[in-house]
Amino acid sequence: MTMFSWTSGSVFFIIFKLFLCTSKAQHDIVYDLYEEEPDLYIVGNLVENLGLQLGSGAAFSILGDLDSVPFAVNNDGELYTTEVIDREVGKCSEYLDDDCQYNLRILIKDGSNIQVKRVLIRLNDTNDNNPIFFYNQYQIDVSESVAVGTEIPMESAVDEDVGVNDIDTYSLDSTYNGMFGVVVTDTVDGAKTVHLKINQALDRETRDQYNIVLRASDNGTPKREGTTVVVLKIVDSNDNSPQFTEPEYRKSVPEDVPVGYEILNLHAEDTDEGDNAQIEYTFGNSVTSIVKEHFEVDPDDGVIRTIKNLDHERNDVFVMIIEAKDKGQNSISGFATVTIDVTDVNDNAPVLEVSYSADIDREGNTIQILESINVGTFIGLLLASDADSGENGQFDISFDGTYGHFNLIADPSAPKEFAFTAGSGIDREKIPEYNLTIIAQDKGNENNRKTTVLQINIIVNDVNDFTPYFTSPVNRFVMPEHNDPGYLVDTVIASDNDEGLNAEIIYTLEKADGYFQIDPSSGEITAIQSIDRESSASLSFYVSACDKGTPQLCNTTSVIVEILDKNDKQPYFLQQKYSFEIQENKAAQTLIGRVTATDEDVGVNGELRYTLSGSSDNFIINSSTGKIYSKRPFDHEEKKMYRLTVVVSDAGIPAKTNQVIVEIIIKDINDNAPFIAFPTPNNDTFFIPATAPSDFWIINVIAFDIDDGRNGLVEYSIKDGNKNDAFKILSNGTVMTKRDLIKDWQGVYDLKINVTDKALQKKSNVTDLTIVIANKEFSEPLRLSEFYRRFNLSVQYYRDLSRSTNDEANWPYIVVIALGGVAFILFIIFCVLLARCHRKDKMEHTYKVPKEEELFQAGKVSVDGKKDPNNQLVSPAHETNPAPYAQSKNIMKWKMQSPDARLGNKQMMTFSSNSDLNTGSNPSLASTRNTHEADAEVQRLLYKLKINDTDSMSSNSEMDPSSDSGHGDSEHDAYSRHDVGRNHPRNALKNYFVLRQ
Repeated sequence: MTMFSWTSGSVFFIIFKLFLCTSKAQHDIVYDLYEEEPDLYIVGNLVENLGLQLGSGAAFSILGDLDSVPFAVNNDGELYTTEVIDREVGKCSEYLDDDCQYNLRILIKDGSNIQVKRVLIRLNDTNDNNPIFFYNQYQIDVSESVAVGTEIPMESAVDEDVGVNDIDTYSLDSTYNGMFGVVVTDTVDGAKTVHLKINQALDRETRDQYNIVLRASDNGTPKREGTTVVVLKIVDSNDNSPQFTEPEYRKSVPEDVPVGYEILNLHAEDTDEGDNAQIEYTFGNSVTSIVKEHFEVDPDDGVIRTIKNLDHERNDVFVMIIEAKDKGQNSISGFATVTIDVTDVNDNAPVLEVSYSADIDREGNTIQILESINVGTFIGLLLASDADSGENGQFDISFDGTYGHFNLIADPSAPKEFAFTAGSGIDREKIPEYNLTIIAQDKGNENNRKTTVLQINIIVNDVNDFTPYFTSPVNRFVMPEHNDPGYLVDTVIASDNDEGLNAEIIYTLEKADGYFQIDPSSGEITAIQSIDRESSASLSFYVSACDKGTPQLCNTTSVIVEILDKNDKQPYFLQQKYSFEIQENKAAQTLIGRVTATDEDVGVNGELRYTLSGSSDNFIINSSTGKIYSKRPFDHEEKKMYRLTVVVSDAGIPAKTNQVIVEIIIKDINDNAPFIAFPTPNNDTFFIPATAPSDFWIINVIAFDIDDGRNGLVEYSIKDGNKNDAFKILSNGTVMTKRDLIKDWQGVYDLKINVTDKALQKKSNVTDLTIVIANKEFSEPLRLSEFYRRFNLSVQYYRDLSRSTNDEANWPYIVVIALGGVAFILFIIFCVLLARCHRKDKMEHTYKVPKEEELFQAGKVSVDGKKDPNNQLVSPAHETNPAPYAQSKNIMKWKMQSPDARLGNKQMMTFSSNSDLNTGSNPSLASTRNTHEADAEVQRLLYKLKINDTDSMSSNSEMDPSSDSGHGDSEHDAYSRHDVGRNHPRNALKNYFVLRQ
């Protein structure tokens, strides 16, 4: 055994793993007891026989249900009988051939020391029963041509004694000079079969009958015997007797085959014809009663079947003689021996049984203990077993729900037994009740393992005595109705483990409502008045058993008295009238409703059947349930309600009937769309004046829906064509103008009028309505024909008018679109030009030095901006304030820029003094200075350049009057010819601009 234990909070869980051996547990002592010993017979003294050393206060008790064992033990350790035990009656009567044993567990309490002793009492048989034959006399027919040596089965005797007291021998009182003999065979199932052997040839003409006395004798002391007379009748032969195909048959079957299982099909043959060939199969006379309890043989086809569940653990083999007899005159039987082996299957779940200590107050597996119970107090002994063999008989045990407050302690000498004891920590105020679970699962095939669960309910009491208890928590009794007052119903019995006044019980009734009374001492319950079952089919009340202790303790048991019925009531419906609904168009066989009737009688008198009064092509009713079904689909618009008469009758004789009216309402569904009666396709055009005000009535749309309720209510809306939102439709279908009309709206308005029902699953319909707004003088809506008569104008005229008006209205849109296209093209052109200008500006921001010609031309103007008549430059030496120089476009554009822009955002380099120009010296970087007065610096250079150029031109003119012929007027050439070197002002100005770049 392996034990695992752990604690989690207040939960203590123990698992025992139990490996069972095939050998039986050892007993501390074995007693042999003969049956028929008198009451109070001393079986043995446990103290003396076991050599126990106990104190004077030691107490002995037998664990388990004391009512099931005829023994008791006193505090001296004497084990004695409580009644005369007859082995053939009671415990061992069902299986007389088995050993009759009592396994007792004796609880010994010696102070805090607790012992459990296992005592085996073998009940030995006494030869107190005679062998008995079932028949005192019976006849066997045998053909005179029977072969010598033939053995004919005879009836076996039965002896309820066992062992040496059982039947030992069979004999014939007379063998008729050796003509007959007896053959006894021991079968594998422990029984004996007896056969009459024919030792000599028979001759019917010599003697046609023998009266043979068969004697059965046991081997007991004194020897007992039983006899039967076998009348052996010699008959003429009908030629051939039935012969089985085999003299012996053997078949194995598992013990879990169902009742009616065909085990074997026997077959005998008879070569005769007619009745002589028709064979009947029966059990032979020697077949035991236990065989007949479990099997039957079909008389016609010889099939052996089970008629009772087999149990390998009780009977693992059966032996039977089967007789085959034809139906001709002077029939001679044939015999065959059949042996059936019953094999074991895992058909037994483990058995868990707790033998509780007599000190424990319990009811079934519900026990009560005091919260002050001592640690280690013995509560009971758990006995585990499994009747199967091999792994089917091995099992595991688990134990939980203890919270660590109870223990199962294994006995090493008895691995199937566990001591169930109290642990520590039991406190009723914390845990008033425990639900312990013991689970045993065998180790059979994984798909066929058997499990047993034992629930133990432990109630913790905080009082120090025992409560009376009943043998059953619920008592069920029956009595006839219309009984006589004083009728004795039954008796309830309660017990109390206390002694004296605490064990004397007084019975009282609770909630009996004046129907019954109880004898306070005996517990007999009697009826006070006559009871009508239809008023009270059963009556429930409680019987209370209270002891006479202080404080008084009581217990109750439930009593249910069922009143037997008489057929005296008429069935009736639960309603005076029924009304059901079914939706139209539902398919046939649709459940419509159910009528329900009841009958206060029970049994066949309360069995009810429903029918429809008269025939019906529309409905059918289930005769058992009262459910009404349709036989066809219905149309609400065709018929809205049907009325039926349902008849109910019971099964009594004569039958009692009743009837009820059933109304079936055909419920409408939304299966019809609204129908628009007006306007119609031939009358859907109306003219109204362009001067019509708002709420000007035009027409009333007329529509209806043949459905009912919400399904038949309609609502109106304008679905399409309502240009300018000029019209509206009211809830009653009235079409009106929504606002004051204007002349510009004249034209044709093709409206779509939508009519929808108000069902959840809506259906709708649409019609066309043409309204023409005409700029004519009339005051009411006009139909097409009337308008044409008055104004000789048709709808097409206004359609064409609307189309031209639309075209004119479209011209502004065309102009706008055209202008937009032109603007887009201009925008693209502008973007292209802007990009080019941007590139040009970037080029212009990289400023170049003005051409020499431009700088030179800057000085070719006279004072006040007028040219000199001789086209000569005016010398600044003769001018006090020289006039501004005429400038070229490049110079003017250049001057308009800011100084930084003109100089490329660079600071201008100027020469240290004007003497740099006069002396012709080059300006050096070292001699330059920074200044923002760029214009003044440039003007100074230009002015200096002009003076030099004038002088150069004058000199050149004097030196070479023809200097301009053949050379053109290129100033570059002039500059080149008159350049006096790097110190010339022109070069200085050029260097200035180069440095500024």
